[in-house]
Amino acid sequence: MRITICRASCVLCALLAHDLRAQPAVPVRTLTTLAASTDTLGLVIGVRQLKNGQLLVSDGGHRRLLMLDPTLRTTSVVLDSAPGKVNSYGSRATPILAYLGDSSLIFDFAAQTMVLIGPSGAVGRAMAVPNPRDLQTMAGSLAGIDDRGRFVYRGLSRKRGGKVGANASPLMVVNDNTNGTQSNADSVPLLRVDFQSRQVDTIADLKNFFSRRIQLDSTPEGRPIIRSYNNPAPLSDEWAMLSDGTIAMVRGHDYHVDWLASDGRISSTGKTPFDWKRLTDDDKRRMIDSARVRDSLETETRLSIQRAAEARAKAAGRVSNASTASGRGGGEPNAFTSNRPGGLPIMQTKYVALSEMPDYLPPVRNGALRGDADDNLWILPTTSAQSQRGELVYDVVNRKGELFERVRIPLGRVIAGFGQGGIVYLTSGSIKGGFHLERAKIAK
Repeated sequence: MRITICRASCVLCALLAHDLRAQPAVPVRTLTTLAASTDTLGLVIGVRQLKNGQLLVSDGGHRRLLMLDPTLRTTSVVLDSAPGKVNSYGSRATPILAYLGDSSLIFDFAAQTMVLIGPSGAVGRAMAVPNPRDLQTMAGSLAGIDDRGRFVYRGLSRKRGGKVGANASPLMVVNDNTNGTQSNADSVPLLRVDFQSRQVDTIADLKNFFSRRIQLDSTPEGRPIIRSYNNPAPLSDEWAMLSDGTIAMVRGHDYHVDWLASDGRISSTGKTPFDWKRLTDDDKRRMIDSARVRDSLETETRLSIQRAAEARAKAAGRVSNASTASGRGGGEPNAFTSNRPGGLPIMQTKYVALSEMPDYLPPVRNGALRGDADDNLWILPTTSAQSQRGELVYDVVNRKGELFERVRIPLGRVIAGFGQGGIVYLTSGSIKGGFHLERAKIAK
């Protein structure tokens, strides 16, 4: 009996080994450059290829919206950087949202609206944003518009009871307990807005990249202390919209994809292959050391803002007690803005214990998903064995949930947009010297 079981185990192992060898390796593709712009651009925020081959380019660095021909030559300036004009770009960079047909939407931060851009580049009507308080989040969270014209974006943290607060933020404290330790939202909602009915629906929940454990304390003089515990390797769920309006959500805990079609159908595909990297205690210490250097720079910036606010409050003969963790005043009271004596809170950044960090490097980077023009999902993982010299290597997943190829981006390039048939638009350059746009094609 024992011999039979051993033989059966050997046969099973042989079959599994044969099956693994039979599975084809995921091919790694490279990009072939087809054209490059001669005009120097500022920081490119977005690129949209229209059906006639022309490109709408948001040059956020120079505050311009440009129309380029298929050779990447600038043919017209749709919105200019000069303030006060009818076609003024505005003072803040804006992405481009693909709207119905070949029309597009951009954000006008001053007017708190979205502006319709026609296929020829003509500036059309202004459209009210679903919630003006969410304007910054809408513009900065890779928002999208589905094939039915509905606006989808990652919302803000929920308040107690599940509502989204007027002054919410990804760092807002939402949970209380009795020992002085609190936490901000573990998840944030993915929202969908119907422009016609103005109805806002929560269509999914995403694990919050900015989730933190917060501890509240005070000095002997009564000044509040807010300690934020940073995890340098946080888990998060990321999302992107495909060109057919399907929403793809990559779950950070196991690297699988949930799909939400525009007609409401929900499906899920298995775990995507990933080069899981185990984190030793030494790895975790190095990550904390790097985070400490980065956070110290951010803290010094925040403290300079806080000192300036305290100086203004002192000069006005009052003590401000309405500051939030980010240094902004006003708004409804919460754990950061409660009426405590002692003036503005002291902000302290701490780090979680090594045991609280994950044993494996989380697979998904924050904001690292993109949908191309061929209904594929591009995922930039945190690590890839296919990176040769530090290049970015994307996992490309089709609508069936299959990881069918990986694409290696040339060193020093960043994806700016996509065109149909495997076209990828890249930017190269620097803030100081300017940027150039390149059109490349996936080499099969």
